[in-house]
Amino acid sequence: VRIDADSEVPPPTTLRGELFEAQIASALGVPVLAGERVLGVLNAAKVQSRQPFTEADQELLMLLAAQAAIAIENARLY
Repeated sequence: VRIDADSEVPPPTTLRGELFEAQIASALGVPVLAGERVLGVLNAAKVQSRQPFTEADQELLMLLAAQAAIAIENARLY
C-alpha cells in the first residue's frame, strides 16, 4: 500500500492525521508472507523527501519482505 500526502487518491482521514502530522510525506507498507500466512508487515516512510515512493520502491520492499519471511520461517523450523 502506497500512501502519499499529495497523491490523487488521498489517504483516509484517520491515516492522514496519524501519518502526516509527524511530517511523513509518503508511506509504504507490504505484508511479510509465508505462503498464505501473514507473518507481519514491513513499513517504510519518507520524512524529509517530498518525492513519493515509486513502483520500484514497492517492488524492492516486497523483495525484502519475502527474504524476511524466509528467514523467519527458517528460524521457526530450526
